[in-house]
Amino acid sequence: MADPVHLPALAFRAGEDACDGEVEVQNLGTEPAKALLTVWGTTTACAPRCAGPVGVGCSGLIAPGGMWRFGRDDLPSGSASGAVYSLSTRPLTAIGLAGGRGLVADRICRGLNANVLYRCDGYLSLKRAYETGGAYQGIPMARAYGPPLAVEVFRSCAGDVSKLHTALASYAGIGGRDFGGRDHVFDISSYHVTLVNHGRDGFETALAVQNGGPNCASVELWVQERGVCRPSRPCKVFNLAQGASQTVDLAECVADGWEGAAWLNSSEPLAVAVDVFGHDTLMTYAAAPAELRYSWDGPPEFTAGSPAVVGPLIFGRDRGWDTRIHVQNLSSVTPAWVRATFLDPDGAPIDATPPEWVCPFGSRTFRVAAVDRRPGPWVGSVRVESLPWPTPASTPMPPAPGAPPPTATPARANITAVAELMRRRGAGGGGLAVGEVESALAYNLLAAPPAPERRTGLGEPQGAALVAVPHLVATGDAGVASRLAVANHVREPGATHAAVLLFDVNGLVDVTCLRIASGAVAYLDLGGWGHAGPAFVGSAVVSATAWDHAALDAHGRTIANRVGLAAVAVQQVGGDAGAAVGGDAFGATAGVPFRRESPATGSAAAWLGSTDCRPATRPTRGPGTEGPWRAWLPWAGG
Repeated sequence: MADPVHLPALAFRAGEDACDGEVEVQNLGTEPAKALLTVWGTTTACAPRCAGPVGVGCSGLIAPGGMWRFGRDDLPSGSASGAVYSLSTRPLTAIGLAGGRGLVADRICRGLNANVLYRCDGYLSLKRAYETGGAYQGIPMARAYGPPLAVEVFRSCAGDVSKLHTALASYAGIGGRDFGGRDHVFDISSYHVTLVNHGRDGFETALAVQNGGPNCASVELWVQERGVCRPSRPCKVFNLAQGASQTVDLAECVADGWEGAAWLNSSEPLAVAVDVFGHDTLMTYAAAPAELRYSWDGPPEFTAGSPAVVGPLIFGRDRGWDTRIHVQNLSSVTPAWVRATFLDPDGAPIDATPPEWVCPFGSRTFRVAAVDRRPGPWVGSVRVESLPWPTPASTPMPPAPGAPPPTATPARANITAVAELMRRRGAGGGGLAVGEVESALAYNLLAAPPAPERRTGLGEPQGAALVAVPHLVATGDAGVASRLAVANHVREPGATHAAVLLFDVNGLVDVTCLRIASGAVAYLDLGGWGHAGPAFVGSAVVSATAWDHAALDAHGRTIANRVGLAAVAVQQVGGDAGAAVGGDAFGATAGVPFRRESPATGSAAAWLGSTDCRPATRPTRGPGTEGPWRAWLPWAGG
């Protein structure tokens, strides 16, 4: 099935109806789809006072790879949260129902106003049938699923200081693995919030917490001060109806100037968007699901993290931007020994921060300015690593209460991270100014896959080979234009050839080819993309087509051919990255990695066809070390 995608923050910021939201939906499959959008208002009460969705609707036909926009006029007033479901566009007769040439999606969509709108029980019937594959209104939902979707929410909000200013922010919809692993022993789901502050440099944090489960949720919020290795303390407990979203202001339980991390326990799965705002700017990122393990040692049952996280950085100090990386330790018992390495656009290391300890469930910040003192432009990427402990059988920092004393060097703790970029007024021209912040953006970094320990299928991807970018704009759309950064975060020497496939609502528009060396970043400006007209609004898929990054074992034998792409799209109002436009002109969202599946198993994305985005000659490392000479394409046939 295609997982529902949840949208915890739409029109509200910190409980104030201050934003115009747009929902951009991208089809990641190889057949057309329709998207069903449900929207909730501000009522969060559970049954019997559950209010149900305040808005429902379906998209038009979304071509493979293409996108559909639910604009401001499509969202009802007071939209607090939403969820997107993918529906099949196959004929009813294809799933054994009468109806001639009518489509499965159209049959479901026609009954939404009568069966789901303002009806909590009606929505739950739809949700349960969709998630279990049961029948809904006589339709077997197991045969009504559409292809997977990627969703981005793009918000334009009034400033928190001056309502005449505008603050932009965007985030990727939350679904699938982002919901985390369910702890079936304690029957809870848990989530980490990496960057939380109250009054730090004039910024505040508010959480938009959405119930993604089928039952009323009981939610606990805990906080932990940065750099203090003591147990977290409770902040708030609240209940939340199915689909509804509640804003939690951290000012309720921490002192002014407080900075740290937070985590949530819930009886139901959650989707959590985090708004950091101040100085008429807004940054939004998603909370990370907690790690799930049932023993002190051994691998976790589930983790959204990794011993290393990576991501491209869009703007550098030459344009006045200050970059900070906020790192979250996912382990509840083991401190993490963490180092951040910054690379230039060609993949060459600039410098690394000294390793620092991160408390269990704690967080720590690494700043580019602390290591980068070179003149001239600086834009590249970052790699944050949880290192092996420096000494065996020792604990430089006390473990969490209840942890047994270590008898050997603990395994590296898994981590996640958020990139935060700020530009100060009057900055630019080679240094950071001390003026007030005028623009800010934040996005989640990508977990890097662990190094292979044994021989794998050398033709198969050993990392992210496909990345979805649901929202790209050339120019003219309310003055918004997009920039795209694509990073090759593989450490093994070599290069990856990639195709960037550009789509509008009607399908494939253009393809551009990239060759990205190990650790390097390629930058694309849609304002200068020839086939993207001045009113272009669309999406993209970044697809690796060939790669040559041989991973070797201790004997020098090739055990894997690694690939790893990451992308970040920035939406910008106005001109150059150094121009002020009367508010926060930037929003950023990390691309969504996804995997191909076998067409025989109901594939959502298959390797089909070929493109010219491949090397002129094959790699020469030896037989079996080159990547597949194929690209993801939306359609192939005679």
